[in-house]
Amino acid sequence: MKKNIKNLLLLWLIFPLVLITCDSSVQFENGSVDLEESHESLISNSLTYFQGRPYSELPVVRAREKLFIELSNHHESFGGVWMDPADQEHIFLGVSHHVNEANNRELILTHFKTIIKESLALPDIPELENIPPPDYRFTIKNVEYAFNELQYIRDLITPALPQVEETKFSHIDMKKNRFVIGISKGAGQSKYTALAEAYDIPLEAILIEELEPTTVNFENELKISSETIQSNHTIRDYYRPLTGGFKIERSDGLPCTMGFNIKLDNQDIWVTASNCSDQFGSTGNTEFHQPDAGGGLGTLIGEEFRDKSTSPLNQRYSNAVFVETKYGGNPPNFGRFARTKNFSSNWGSNGSIVLETNPPPYNPPPQYYTIRWAVEDVGQIMQGMELRKVGQQTGYTSGNVTVPCSDLFSPSGIPSNTWLLCQVRATTYAAPGDRGAPAFYQIPAFAPFAALYGIYAGSLGTYDTFYSPISGIKEDLVNMGETFEINPY
Repeated sequence: MKKNIKNLLLLWLIFPLVLITCDSSVQFENGSVDLEESHESLISNSLTYFQGRPYSELPVVRAREKLFIELSNHHESFGGVWMDPADQEHIFLGVSHHVNEANNRELILTHFKTIIKESLALPDIPELENIPPPDYRFTIKNVEYAFNELQYIRDLITPALPQVEETKFSHIDMKKNRFVIGISKGAGQSKYTALAEAYDIPLEAILIEELEPTTVNFENELKISSETIQSNHTIRDYYRPLTGGFKIERSDGLPCTMGFNIKLDNQDIWVTASNCSDQFGSTGNTEFHQPDAGGGLGTLIGEEFRDKSTSPLNQRYSNAVFVETKYGGNPPNFGRFARTKNFSSNWGSNGSIVLETNPPPYNPPPQYYTIRWAVEDVGQIMQGMELRKVGQQTGYTSGNVTVPCSDLFSPSGIPSNTWLLCQVRATTYAAPGDRGAPAFYQIPAFAPFAALYGIYAGSLGTYDTFYSPISGIKEDLVNMGETFEINPY
């Protein structure tokens, strides 16, 4: 089993465009070949599919996995790292058999722990100077595969997956220590078995999971918060200054959520979901409004500024669109988004939509979270990390990251044949009217400071929502040479 992967790793530098079809053939630019033939060509094409490089070398993927890459480079025994969802200071460290073969096993494990702690350390900023550092504790787990082995399996198989229509998602799951492929409920596995065999990959390294259909029809069940509203200030209201987390509407009344304000080359822009615009994947002239007190269409607050085409491989890194701010009066609330009274951590249960009024620690205005940084800029998005969001439909909700980097194939609400690469998946409750909502990690747990993941982008099913992270939004929408700022610091 190990020998197969080792032999494949040796071929990394030898390596045409690989696409699996329903008749188990491989489509190249110059025709098709049987999966039983041209083994080296299959490998070569997979490892050059993404503009001459393998999947793991894509800039967004490298940014998402920088800690894991560093640990793998330190020693090949690194098998994975994840957090206990119930205890954010409890870290699980997976190590493969390679570490047991090393003479300096304990030293290697000590170095692993040091690198992980450093990556999770809070930045040195004045607001946090009196906050004690987290007391991280480690549990060592023996795993079958090293992370770099799972990376290589992913690099080989990923280019073929979009052409198998039953495919719904794929990713490395560190806790399960497998490359996971999600398929439609009731779909067969024979095509994936043939694919693994064609690449000489052990079947034990791949886990096939059926995607359970969602049990709630979110599109027809726009739940309204049942909390008692004793304030005129909810995130469904007209509000100034223009602030992330509030309700927005298209001209036809489609409700979504404003994500956050940015400065793009010092121009006032804000972010929401691309499928909240008139047309996903194409820059149009969609106008967005915020409700007026008297109801109706409301006040114009923005016009679509930039979206990303899915060409040439029907792929994107985000479900995001840039909107140019269009209103007079106060400047946008740059570096902040709405903070409501309380959150729900239960699937199917709404959190609060009423703005907070009780003064928090450290003196910022109580009704806002202050964006201090993006999670990826200072640390690592890790399986098990808490992920919160504030959206106008289900309010303030909380859950945990289940996958830091998952590829999704035409998820609900996204046009068919669209490949969303390296999305963050979580158990955080959300619904269609929350699309575009800011997703964040609260730092520390009781203070009104936020590290941004990105925006809420959609749902795959129960306990399974996905988010487009900052790195993917920048890759899709920020041109080379442009400055992109999420806060004034």
